[in-house]
Amino acid sequence: MQSEIIANSGKREGGKLSFRTTGFILVIYGLLSAVLAVCAGLLDATVPVGMLLLLWAMAWLAHVVLLFLIPRYFSLGTAILIAMGCGIAVGGVTGKSVFGRFLADWLNLYGVVFLRLLVMVVPVLILISITRGVASLGDPVALGRLGFKTVAFYLMTTVIAVFIGLLCVNVMHPGKKLAESITVSNPAPESEDSGAPGDKAAAASQTQGTYGQRLQKEVIPALIKSPFLDGINPLTIILFALLLGAAIGSLGPKGTPLLDVVQSLDDALVRMILWFMKLAPMAVFTLMAKATGEFGGAYLQTLAYYVFTVLSGLVIHFFILACVIVPLMGRISPVRFFRAMSPALSLGFGISSSSATLPLTIHCANRRLGVDRSVCEFMLPVGATVNMDGTALYQAVAVMFLAFANGLESTLSQQIFVFAGAVLVSIGTAGIPGGSIALMPVTLGLLGLGPEVIGLIIGVDRLLDMCRTVVNITGDVAGCAVVARSEGKLSCGEDTAHSMDLVS
Repeated sequence: MQSEIIANSGKREGGKLSFRTTGFILVIYGLLSAVLAVCAGLLDATVPVGMLLLLWAMAWLAHVVLLFLIPRYFSLGTAILIAMGCGIAVGGVTGKSVFGRFLADWLNLYGVVFLRLLVMVVPVLILISITRGVASLGDPVALGRLGFKTVAFYLMTTVIAVFIGLLCVNVMHPGKKLAESITVSNPAPESEDSGAPGDKAAAASQTQGTYGQRLQKEVIPALIKSPFLDGINPLTIILFALLLGAAIGSLGPKGTPLLDVVQSLDDALVRMILWFMKLAPMAVFTLMAKATGEFGGAYLQTLAYYVFTVLSGLVIHFFILACVIVPLMGRISPVRFFRAMSPALSLGFGISSSSATLPLTIHCANRRLGVDRSVCEFMLPVGATVNMDGTALYQAVAVMFLAFANGLESTLSQQIFVFAGAVLVSIGTAGIPGGSIALMPVTLGLLGLGPEVIGLIIGVDRLLDMCRTVVNITGDVAGCAVVARSEGKLSCGEDTAHSMDLVS
Protein backbone atom coordinates (compact mmCIF):
# COMPACT_ATOMS: atom_id res chain seq x y z
CA MET A 1 0.00 0.00 0.00
CA GLN A 2 2.75 2.43 0.92
CA SER A 3 4.52 1.68 -2.37
CA GLU A 4 1.33 2.50 -4.28
CA ILE A 5 0.99 5.82 -2.44
CA ILE A 6 4.58 6.76 -3.25
CA ALA A 7 4.35 5.67 -6.88
CA ASN A 8 1.11 7.58 -7.45
CA SER A 9 2.53 10.67 -5.77
CA GLY A 10 5.29 10.86 -8.35
CA LYS A 11 2.90 11.10 -11.28
CA ARG A 12 2.21 14.54 -12.69
CA GLU A 13 -1.36 15.40 -13.44
CA GLY A 14 -2.18 15.07 -17.12
CA GLY A 15 -4.32 17.26 -19.31
CA LYS A 16 -4.59 21.00 -19.49
CA LEU A 17 -6.19 23.27 -16.94
CA SER A 18 -9.11 25.32 -18.17
CA PHE A 19 -8.69 29.04 -18.66
CA ARG A 20 -11.04 29.71 -15.75
CA THR A 21 -9.11 27.41 -13.38
CA THR A 22 -5.77 28.92 -14.39
CA GLY A 23 -7.12 32.43 -13.92
CA PHE A 24 -8.51 31.54 -10.49
CA ILE A 25 -5.12 30.15 -9.39
CA LEU A 26 -3.30 33.26 -10.59
CA VAL A 27 -5.75 35.54 -8.80
CA ILE A 28 -5.35 33.63 -5.52
CA TYR A 29 -1.57 33.84 -5.80
CA GLY A 30 -1.87 37.54 -6.57
CA LEU A 31 -3.97 38.15 -3.46
CA LEU A 32 -1.55 36.20 -1.26
CA SER A 33 1.35 38.17 -2.71
CA ALA A 34 -0.46 41.47 -2.11
CA VAL A 35 -1.10 40.56 1.54
CA LEU A 36 2.58 39.74 2.10
CA ALA A 37 3.73 42.93 0.37
CA VAL A 38 1.34 45.15 2.33
CA CYS A 39 2.36 43.53 5.61
CA ALA A 40 6.03 44.13 4.81
CA GLY A 41 5.46 47.72 3.79
CA LEU A 42 2.93 48.87 6.36
CA LEU A 43 3.36 46.71 9.46
CA ASP A 44 7.15 46.64 9.49
CA ALA A 45 7.63 49.91 7.60
CA THR A 46 10.78 48.42 6.09
CA VAL A 47 10.16 49.90 2.64
CA PRO A 48 8.55 53.03 1.20
CA VAL A 49 4.96 52.67 -0.01
CA GLY A 50 6.23 53.15 -3.56
CA MET A 51 8.11 49.84 -3.31
CA LEU A 52 4.97 47.81 -2.55
CA LEU A 53 4.28 47.19 -6.24
CA LEU A 54 7.74 45.73 -6.78
CA LEU A 55 7.44 43.55 -3.68
CA TRP A 56 4.05 42.34 -4.85
CA ALA A 57 5.44 41.49 -8.29
CA MET A 58 8.36 39.59 -6.73
CA ALA A 59 6.06 37.57 -4.48
CA TRP A 60 3.53 36.89 -7.26
CA LEU A 61 6.25 35.67 -9.59
CA ALA A 62 7.61 33.36 -6.88
CA HIS A 63 4.13 31.92 -6.24
CA VAL A 64 3.37 31.28 -9.90
CA VAL A 65 6.75 29.81 -10.81
CA LEU A 66 7.41 27.69 -7.70
CA LEU A 67 3.91 26.54 -6.78
CA PHE A 68 2.32 26.32 -10.22
CA LEU A 69 4.60 26.17 -13.25
CA ILE A 70 7.62 24.15 -12.08
CA PRO A 71 5.64 21.44 -10.17
CA ARG A 72 3.31 21.07 -13.18
CA TYR A 73 6.04 20.37 -15.73
CA PHE A 74 8.74 18.73 -13.60
CA SER A 75 8.86 15.91 -11.07
CA LEU A 76 9.08 16.81 -7.39
CA GLY A 77 12.79 16.01 -7.18
CA THR A 78 13.64 18.15 -10.20
CA ALA A 79 11.38 20.94 -8.93
CA ILE A 80 13.20 21.01 -5.59
CA LEU A 81 16.61 21.13 -7.27
CA ILE A 82 15.46 23.98 -9.52
CA ALA A 83 14.08 25.81 -6.49
CA MET A 84 17.39 25.34 -4.69
CA GLY A 85 19.31 26.87 -7.59
CA CYS A 86 16.86 29.78 -7.85
CA GLY A 87 17.08 30.39 -4.09
CA ILE A 88 20.87 30.54 -4.14
CA ALA A 89 20.84 32.92 -7.12
CA VAL A 90 18.14 35.21 -5.70
CA GLY A 91 19.72 35.22 -2.23
CA GLY A 92 23.09 36.12 -3.69
CA VAL A 93 21.62 39.01 -5.70
CA THR A 94 19.27 40.47 -3.08
CA GLY A 95 21.56 39.96 -0.07
CA LYS A 96 20.45 42.20 2.79
CA SER A 97 18.67 44.70 0.56
CA VAL A 98 14.99 45.61 0.82
CA PHE A 99 14.07 42.64 -1.37
CA GLY A 100 16.30 40.32 0.68
CA ARG A 101 14.66 41.45 3.94
CA PHE A 102 11.19 40.97 2.42
CA LEU A 103 12.11 37.46 1.30
CA ALA A 104 13.63 36.51 4.66
CA ASP A 105 10.93 38.08 6.83
CA TRP A 106 7.76 37.35 4.84
CA LEU A 107 8.18 34.94 1.93
CA ASN A 108 10.12 32.66 4.27
CA LEU A 109 6.85 32.05 6.10
CA TYR A 110 6.43 29.22 3.60
CA GLY A 111 9.70 27.66 4.70
CA VAL A 112 8.76 27.88 8.39
CA VAL A 113 5.26 26.48 7.79
CA PHE A 114 6.71 23.59 5.77
CA LEU A 115 9.16 22.64 8.52
CA ARG A 116 6.52 22.97 11.25
CA LEU A 117 4.10 20.75 9.31
CA LEU A 118 6.76 18.05 9.10
CA VAL A 119 7.53 18.44 12.81
CA MET A 120 3.81 18.20 13.62
CA VAL A 121 3.64 14.53 12.61
CA VAL A 122 6.98 13.50 14.14
CA PRO A 123 5.83 12.00 17.49
CA VAL A 124 3.02 9.98 15.91
CA LEU A 125 5.22 9.00 12.97
CA ILE A 126 7.86 7.65 15.36
CA LEU A 127 5.29 5.63 17.29
CA ILE A 128 3.51 4.19 14.25
CA SER A 129 6.51 3.59 11.97
CA ILE A 130 8.70 1.84 14.53
CA THR A 131 5.74 -0.17 15.84
CA ARG A 132 4.95 -1.29 12.31
CA GLY A 133 8.58 -2.13 11.55
CA VAL A 134 9.07 -4.25 14.65
CA ALA A 135 5.63 -5.90 14.46
CA SER A 136 6.23 -6.86 10.83
CA LEU A 137 9.11 -9.06 12.00
CA GLY A 138 6.59 -11.33 13.72
CA ASP A 139 6.87 -13.05 17.08
CA PRO A 140 10.40 -12.49 18.44
CA VAL A 141 10.37 -16.00 19.90
CA ALA A 142 9.07 -17.65 16.74
CA LEU A 143 11.23 -15.75 14.26
CA GLY A 144 13.58 -18.66 13.99
CA ARG A 145 17.06 -18.78 12.63
CA LEU A 146 16.34 -16.77 9.48
CA GLY A 147 14.63 -14.00 11.42
CA PHE A 148 17.40 -13.58 13.95
CA LYS A 149 20.08 -13.59 11.24
CA THR A 150 18.11 -10.88 9.42
CA VAL A 151 17.81 -8.65 12.47
CA ALA A 152 21.43 -9.20 13.51
CA PHE A 153 22.85 -8.38 10.07
CA TYR A 154 20.70 -5.28 9.54
CA LEU A 155 21.51 -3.96 13.01
CA MET A 156 25.23 -4.57 12.44
CA THR A 157 25.35 -2.65 9.14
CA THR A 158 23.29 0.22 10.57
CA VAL A 159 25.69 0.59 13.49
CA ILE A 160 28.65 0.56 11.08
CA ALA A 161 26.95 3.24 8.95
CA VAL A 162 26.37 5.57 11.90
CA PHE A 163 29.96 5.09 13.08
CA ILE A 164 31.25 6.00 9.62
CA GLY A 165 29.03 9.07 9.55
CA LEU A 166 30.23 10.33 12.91
CA LEU A 167 33.83 9.62 11.96
CA CYS A 168 33.53 11.62 8.72
CA VAL A 169 31.81 14.61 10.30
CA ASN A 170 34.31 14.79 13.18
CA VAL A 171 37.32 14.50 10.88
CA MET A 172 36.10 16.95 8.22
CA HIS A 173 34.20 19.27 10.59
CA PRO A 174 32.15 20.86 7.76
CA GLY A 175 30.20 23.27 9.98
CA LYS A 176 33.20 25.07 11.44
CA LYS A 177 33.48 27.82 8.82
CA LEU A 178 29.77 28.66 9.02
CA ALA A 179 29.95 28.82 12.81
CA GLU A 180 32.81 31.30 12.54
CA SER A 181 30.78 33.37 10.07
CA ILE A 182 27.81 33.46 12.44
CA THR A 183 30.08 34.52 15.32
CA VAL A 184 31.59 37.35 13.28
CA SER A 185 28.21 38.59 12.04
CA ASN A 186 26.73 38.41 15.55
CA PRO A 187 29.40 39.74 17.96
CA ALA A 188 28.98 39.33 21.67
CA PRO A 189 26.80 42.01 23.29
CA GLU A 190 28.39 44.69 25.41
CA SER A 191 27.96 44.81 29.14
CA GLU A 192 24.81 46.33 30.61
CA ASP A 193 26.71 49.35 31.95
CA SER A 194 27.95 50.45 28.53
CA GLY A 195 25.98 52.56 26.10
CA ALA A 196 23.29 55.19 26.46
CA PRO A 197 19.70 54.34 27.43
CA GLY A 198 18.56 55.17 23.89
CA ASP A 199 21.00 52.69 22.46
CA LYS A 200 19.71 50.00 24.84
CA ALA A 201 16.13 50.64 23.73
CA ALA A 202 17.10 50.43 20.07
CA ALA A 203 18.96 47.19 20.73
CA ALA A 204 15.94 45.74 22.53
CA SER A 205 13.70 46.71 19.62
CA GLN A 206 16.13 45.11 17.17
CA THR A 207 16.22 41.93 19.25
CA GLN A 208 12.44 41.72 19.20
CA GLY A 209 12.52 41.56 15.39
CA THR A 210 10.05 42.53 12.70
CA TYR A 211 6.48 41.30 12.60
CA GLY A 212 7.46 38.72 10.00
CA GLN A 213 10.26 37.39 12.17
CA ARG A 214 7.97 37.22 15.18
CA LEU A 215 5.41 35.28 13.14
CA GLN A 216 8.13 32.78 12.20
CA LYS A 217 9.58 32.42 15.70
CA GLU A 218 6.53 32.76 17.95
CA VAL A 219 3.12 32.55 16.26
CA ILE A 220 3.57 29.72 13.75
CA PRO A 221 5.36 27.35 16.18
CA ALA A 222 2.56 27.97 18.70
CA LEU A 223 -0.15 27.21 16.13
CA ILE A 224 1.36 24.29 14.19
CA LYS A 225 2.48 21.65 16.64
CA SER A 226 1.76 18.01 17.27
CA PRO A 227 -1.60 17.41 18.97
CA PHE A 228 -0.39 14.04 20.26
CA LEU A 229 2.59 13.13 22.46
CA ASP A 230 3.88 16.71 22.30
CA GLY A 231 6.71 17.42 24.73
CA ILE A 232 7.43 13.75 25.47
CA ASN A 233 11.06 12.67 25.20
CA PRO A 234 11.49 11.01 21.77
CA LEU A 235 13.53 8.19 23.32
CA THR A 236 10.54 7.36 25.51
CA ILE A 237 8.33 7.13 22.41
CA ILE A 238 10.91 4.97 20.64
CA LEU A 239 11.18 2.58 23.60
CA PHE A 240 7.40 2.26 23.85
CA ALA A 241 7.12 1.69 20.07
CA LEU A 242 9.75 -1.07 20.21
CA LEU A 243 7.91 -2.84 23.03
CA LEU A 244 4.49 -2.35 21.43
CA GLY A 245 5.70 -3.68 18.08
CA ALA A 246 7.23 -6.74 19.74
CA ALA A 247 4.00 -7.32 21.69
CA ILE A 248 1.85 -7.12 18.53
CA GLY A 249 4.19 -9.50 16.73
CA SER A 250 4.02 -11.97 19.62
CA LEU A 251 0.21 -12.14 19.37
CA GLY A 252 0.43 -14.03 16.10
CA PRO A 253 -2.88 -14.21 14.20
CA LYS A 254 -4.66 -12.36 17.01
CA GLY A 255 -2.46 -9.33 16.39
CA THR A 256 -3.18 -9.19 12.65
CA PRO A 257 -6.16 -6.78 12.92
CA LEU A 258 -4.15 -4.38 15.07
CA LEU A 259 -1.17 -4.65 12.71
CA ASP A 260 -3.50 -3.79 9.82
CA VAL A 261 -4.62 -0.68 11.70
CA VAL A 262 -1.02 0.33 12.36
CA GLN A 263 -0.12 -0.20 8.70
CA SER A 264 -3.10 1.91 7.60
CA LEU A 265 -2.09 4.69 9.99
CA ASP A 266 1.46 4.54 8.64
CA ASP A 267 0.13 4.84 5.09
CA ALA A 268 -2.02 7.79 6.14
CA LEU A 269 0.97 9.57 7.69
CA VAL A 270 2.96 8.96 4.51
CA ARG A 271 0.11 10.50 2.53
CA MET A 272 0.16 13.55 4.82
CA ILE A 273 3.90 14.00 4.32
CA LEU A 274 3.43 13.80 0.56
CA TRP A 275 0.78 16.53 0.85
CA PHE A 276 3.23 18.68 2.79
CA MET A 277 5.85 18.10 0.09
CA LYS A 278 3.70 20.14 -2.31
CA LEU A 279 5.08 23.19 -0.50
CA ALA A 280 8.67 21.97 -0.82
CA PRO A 281 9.71 24.01 -3.92
CA MET A 282 8.61 27.32 -2.36
CA ALA A 283 10.01 26.34 1.05
CA VAL A 284 13.39 25.30 -0.34
CA PHE A 285 13.58 28.48 -2.42
CA THR A 286 12.92 30.80 0.52
CA LEU A 287 15.11 28.91 2.99
CA MET A 288 18.05 28.78 0.58
CA ALA A 289 17.64 32.43 -0.41
CA LYS A 290 17.51 33.51 3.23
CA ALA A 291 20.60 31.52 4.20
CA THR A 292 22.55 32.68 1.13
CA GLY A 293 21.61 36.31 1.68
CA GLU A 294 22.52 36.14 5.36
CA PHE A 295 25.82 34.24 5.22
CA GLY A 296 26.90 34.77 1.59
CA GLY A 297 29.81 32.82 0.16
CA ALA A 298 30.73 31.20 3.48
CA TYR A 299 27.37 29.43 3.52
CA LEU A 300 27.74 28.06 -0.02
CA GLN A 301 31.28 26.84 0.67
CA THR A 302 30.17 25.19 3.89
CA LEU A 303 27.15 23.61 2.19
CA ALA A 304 29.37 22.17 -0.54
CA TYR A 305 31.75 20.78 2.09
CA TYR A 306 28.79 19.30 3.95
CA VAL A 307 27.56 17.56 0.79
CA PHE A 308 31.10 16.25 0.22
CA THR A 309 31.19 14.92 3.79
CA VAL A 310 27.88 13.07 3.43
CA LEU A 311 28.81 11.64 0.04
CA SER A 312 32.20 10.53 1.37
CA GLY A 313 30.52 8.60 4.17
CA LEU A 314 27.98 7.05 1.80
CA VAL A 315 30.69 5.99 -0.67
CA ILE A 316 32.78 4.41 2.11
CA HIS A 317 29.80 2.47 3.46
CA PHE A 318 28.70 1.43 -0.04
CA PHE A 319 32.23 0.14 -0.70
CA ILE A 320 32.21 -1.82 2.58
CA LEU A 321 28.84 -3.40 1.74
CA ALA A 322 29.42 -4.25 -1.92
CA CYS A 323 33.18 -4.82 -2.01
CA VAL A 324 33.92 -6.26 1.44
CA ILE A 325 30.87 -7.82 3.12
CA VAL A 326 29.23 -9.28 0.00
CA PRO A 327 32.43 -10.96 -1.32
CA LEU A 328 33.65 -12.18 2.10
CA MET A 329 30.35 -13.26 3.69
CA GLY A 330 28.17 -13.81 0.63
CA ARG A 331 30.91 -15.08 -1.72
CA ILE A 332 29.59 -12.92 -4.56
CA SER A 333 31.98 -10.85 -6.62
CA PRO A 334 31.36 -7.08 -6.67
CA VAL A 335 31.09 -7.17 -10.48
CA ARG A 336 28.33 -9.77 -10.37
CA PHE A 337 26.57 -7.88 -7.59
CA PHE A 338 26.63 -4.57 -9.51
CA ARG A 339 25.47 -6.19 -12.76
CA ALA A 340 22.60 -7.96 -11.04
CA MET A 341 21.35 -5.04 -8.95
CA SER A 342 22.01 -2.11 -11.32
CA PRO A 343 18.34 -1.78 -12.45
CA ALA A 344 17.07 -1.53 -8.86
CA LEU A 345 19.88 0.82 -7.79
CA SER A 346 19.28 3.07 -10.80
CA LEU A 347 15.54 3.25 -10.13
CA GLY A 348 16.12 3.92 -6.43
CA PHE A 349 18.49 6.75 -7.29
CA GLY A 350 15.93 8.28 -9.63
CA ILE A 351 12.84 8.16 -7.39
CA SER A 352 14.52 8.36 -3.95
CA SER A 353 12.30 5.68 -2.46
CA SER A 354 13.40 2.24 -1.32
CA SER A 355 9.76 1.30 -0.67
CA ALA A 356 8.59 2.09 -4.20
CA THR A 357 11.63 0.26 -5.60
CA LEU A 358 10.88 -2.88 -3.55
CA PRO A 359 9.19 -4.97 -6.31
CA LEU A 360 12.13 -4.40 -8.67
CA THR A 361 14.63 -5.04 -5.86
CA ILE A 362 13.01 -8.42 -5.15
CA HIS A 363 13.05 -9.28 -8.86
CA CYS A 364 16.74 -8.43 -9.27
CA ALA A 365 17.81 -10.22 -6.08
CA ASN A 366 15.90 -13.34 -7.01
CA ARG A 367 16.19 -13.62 -10.81
CA ARG A 368 19.51 -11.89 -11.42
CA LEU A 369 21.50 -12.41 -8.21
CA GLY A 370 20.20 -15.90 -7.43
CA VAL A 371 18.78 -15.43 -3.92
CA ASP A 372 15.98 -17.86 -3.10
CA ARG A 373 12.58 -16.16 -3.47
CA SER A 374 11.43 -17.12 0.04
CA VAL A 375 14.46 -15.32 1.49
CA CYS A 376 13.88 -12.28 -0.74
CA GLU A 377 10.20 -11.99 0.12
CA PHE A 378 10.96 -12.12 3.85
CA MET A 379 14.13 -10.05 4.14
CA LEU A 380 13.71 -7.29 1.57
CA PRO A 381 10.32 -5.98 2.80
CA VAL A 382 11.71 -6.05 6.34
CA GLY A 383 14.85 -4.27 5.14
CA ALA A 384 12.85 -1.60 3.31
CA THR A 385 11.04 -0.93 6.59
CA VAL A 386 13.70 -1.13 9.30
CA ASN A 387 17.11 -1.20 7.59
CA MET A 388 18.18 2.25 6.42
CA ASP A 389 21.98 2.32 6.39
CA GLY A 390 22.23 5.43 4.22
CA THR A 391 19.56 7.22 6.24
CA ALA A 392 21.26 6.40 9.56
CA LEU A 393 24.61 7.66 8.26
CA TYR A 394 22.98 10.80 6.89
CA GLN A 395 21.17 11.51 10.17
CA ALA A 396 24.44 11.32 12.09
CA VAL A 397 26.31 13.63 9.70
CA ALA A 398 23.47 16.13 9.29
CA VAL A 399 22.75 16.48 13.01
CA MET A 400 26.40 16.90 13.96
CA PHE A 401 26.91 19.36 11.08
CA LEU A 402 24.01 21.48 12.31
CA ALA A 403 25.38 21.29 15.84
CA PHE A 404 28.82 22.48 14.73
CA ALA A 405 27.32 25.16 12.46
CA ASN A 406 25.43 26.57 15.44
CA GLY A 407 28.60 26.76 17.53
CA LEU A 408 27.89 23.67 19.65
CA GLU A 409 31.02 21.77 20.62
CA SER A 410 29.38 18.46 21.42
CA THR A 411 30.81 16.17 24.06
CA LEU A 412 31.43 12.45 23.78
CA SER A 413 28.25 11.69 25.71
CA GLN A 414 26.20 13.86 23.33
CA GLN A 415 27.67 12.08 20.32
CA ILE A 416 26.78 8.75 21.92
CA PHE A 417 23.19 10.02 22.17
CA VAL A 418 23.31 11.01 18.49
CA PHE A 419 24.72 7.57 17.65
CA ALA A 420 21.86 5.80 19.42
CA GLY A 421 19.27 8.26 18.12
CA ALA A 422 20.37 7.87 14.50
CA VAL A 423 20.22 4.06 14.75
CA LEU A 424 16.76 4.03 16.33
CA VAL A 425 15.27 6.81 14.19
CA SER A 426 16.41 5.08 11.00
CA ILE A 427 14.15 2.17 11.95
CA GLY A 428 11.12 4.45 11.84
CA THR A 429 12.04 6.50 8.77
CA ALA A 430 9.56 6.04 5.94
CA GLY A 431 11.10 4.94 2.65
CA ILE A 432 9.80 8.01 0.81
CA PRO A 433 11.44 11.15 -0.61
CA GLY A 434 12.16 13.49 2.29
CA GLY A 435 11.44 10.85 4.94
CA SER A 436 14.71 11.56 6.77
CA ILE A 437 13.91 15.26 7.17
CA ALA A 438 10.60 14.43 8.85
CA LEU A 439 12.30 12.59 11.72
CA MET A 440 15.49 14.64 11.98
CA PRO A 441 14.02 16.89 14.74
CA VAL A 442 14.06 13.85 17.02
CA THR A 443 17.85 13.51 16.83
CA LEU A 444 18.32 17.29 16.89
CA GLY A 445 16.33 17.45 20.11
CA LEU A 446 18.89 15.22 21.80
CA LEU A 447 21.37 18.09 21.39
CA GLY A 448 18.91 20.81 22.35
CA LEU A 449 18.52 22.13 18.78
CA GLY A 450 15.17 23.18 17.33
CA PRO A 451 13.78 22.05 13.95
CA GLU A 452 14.28 25.50 12.40
CA VAL A 453 18.01 24.79 11.90
CA ILE A 454 17.08 22.19 9.26
CA GLY A 455 16.57 25.12 6.89
CA LEU A 456 20.36 25.31 6.46
CA ILE A 457 20.54 21.94 4.71
CA ILE A 458 17.07 21.29 3.30
CA GLY A 459 18.01 22.64 -0.12
CA VAL A 460 20.49 19.85 -0.84
CA ASP A 461 18.46 17.12 0.87
CA ARG A 462 16.95 15.89 -2.38
CA LEU A 463 20.33 15.23 -3.99
CA LEU A 464 21.59 13.44 -0.88
CA ASP A 465 18.29 11.57 -0.63
CA MET A 466 18.91 10.04 -4.05
CA CYS A 467 22.38 8.89 -2.98
CA ARG A 468 21.42 7.49 0.41
CA THR A 469 18.54 5.53 -1.16
CA VAL A 470 21.11 3.62 -3.20
CA VAL A 471 22.98 2.75 0.00
CA ASN A 472 19.71 1.74 1.70
CA ILE A 473 18.88 -0.70 -1.10
CA THR A 474 22.45 -2.01 -1.21
CA GLY A 475 22.35 -2.74 2.51
CA ASP A 476 19.06 -4.63 2.16
CA VAL A 477 20.29 -6.80 -0.71
CA ALA A 478 23.71 -7.40 0.87
CA GLY A 479 22.00 -8.80 3.94
CA CYS A 480 19.73 -10.89 1.75
CA ALA A 481 22.71 -12.39 -0.08
CA VAL A 482 24.73 -13.07 3.07
CA VAL A 483 21.86 -14.75 4.91
CA ALA A 484 20.87 -16.75 1.82
CA ARG A 485 24.46 -18.02 1.52
CA SER A 486 24.48 -19.09 5.17
CA GLU A 487 21.19 -20.94 4.62
CA GLY A 488 22.36 -22.61 1.41
CA LYS A 489 19.73 -20.76 -0.63
CA LEU A 490 21.94 -18.81 -3.04
CA SER A 491 22.31 -19.96 -6.64
CA CYS A 492 24.14 -18.53 -9.62
CA GLY A 493 21.09 -16.60 -10.82
CA GLU A 494 19.95 -16.11 -14.38
CA ASP A 495 22.13 -14.55 -17.02
CA THR A 496 21.84 -10.77 -16.87
CA ALA A 497 21.43 -10.58 -20.61
CA HIS A 498 18.29 -12.72 -20.45
CA SER A 499 16.77 -11.01 -17.39
CA MET A 500 16.07 -7.53 -18.68
CA ASP A 501 12.32 -7.97 -19.03
CA LEU A 502 11.76 -6.40 -15.62
CA VAL A 503 8.13 -5.50 -16.06
CA SER A 504 6.84 -8.97 -16.82
